[in-house]
Amino acid sequence: MAFLGLPAGQQVARANTVLGEGLVDPAWPTCRLIHGEAPAFTATLSDRRVVAGGGLPVTASFPAPPAFFEIAAPIDLLKELTLLVVRAGAPWQEQQAALHWAARQTDIALWCAAGPMEAAEFAIWQAAPQALANHSYLLSPGRCPSEAEGAFGSTEDTDAPDWPSRLRASLATLTREARQEDAALGALLLRDAARVIARTSEERGKGVAPEPQAAAPDRETPAVPPKPEADRDPEAWRLASKLLLTLRRGAAEVLDLLNHDTSDDALAAEVLDRAEQLLSALKGLLADGLQPPADLTDLMAEAEETLILLKYEGGLDQAGAAASVLGQVRQAIETHLEKAA
Repeated sequence: MAFLGLPAGQQVARANTVLGEGLVDPAWPTCRLIHGEAPAFTATLSDRRVVAGGGLPVTASFPAPPAFFEIAAPIDLLKELTLLVVRAGAPWQEQQAALHWAARQTDIALWCAAGPMEAAEFAIWQAAPQALANHSYLLSPGRCPSEAEGAFGSTEDTDAPDWPSRLRASLATLTREARQEDAALGALLLRDAARVIARTSEERGKGVAPEPQAAAPDRETPAVPPKPEADRDPEAWRLASKLLLTLRRGAAEVLDLLNHDTSDDALAAEVLDRAEQLLSALKGLLADGLQPPADLTDLMAEAEETLILLKYEGGLDQAGAAASVLGQVRQAIETHLEKAA
């Protein structure tokens, strides 16, 4: 969850209010807040050095200005959500760079407005990546123009004394629904994988090659019957959920990079690197206990070989082709899930 906005938007104060304590220092740069048993930090400095330590960081104590902090703290909310507090200047370019960076790692966006949203501020939000708008909140004192409020999923009047509790309740519902959605899709993936494994093992025992079959209809008893929530294997559900989250975020990240209006070869190289990293992560998750069917495994191997060749050739055309390869992989996984349904 990311707190975004112009410098006057009070992102730090609102993050601290939602957390229920004054964890974030206004002097800090952009920071990520995660749960930890004791306060600790990892600081990335402007000269790219990384410094880690216990307790909370003091900005003036570093040998170079800090560019980013990751802060661990024993706060209950951080067990459920990782928070980003994004600090960016008012210029358009700086805001857009910050929003595109945040979109690659954010599921829930909170735009912090210092007052009723004016045209210039609204234009910045309208130009933000669509991924940020999918689950978005406008935090503003008082009402904003209806057009501005309509651009967000929800609005919270920060003049109301109970806005933090209302927001926390809404976030709890949103995260619960998201986990149920991931669990449902994960169930399809795990159930169908189990069916394929069972069928393949049986046919190998008979000495015949397995033949492709349509997914079993709903009335057929699945190889692994659905289990009550309490009986589900937590590790399997964690892996399935992580696979889906990695797929969604990674594909959005690559496409977002391609949307930059530039012909920079460095951008092309970054797209190809990200595509390769995403495919590698997906392969690892699929192999890490989820056991995909053979056709999906073969497709992943073919995609990996193609990306290696594209990366060797380099260039924007190859970067676009890499995005197409990822699109095919994503479509194959989604089709697999639909068949399992």
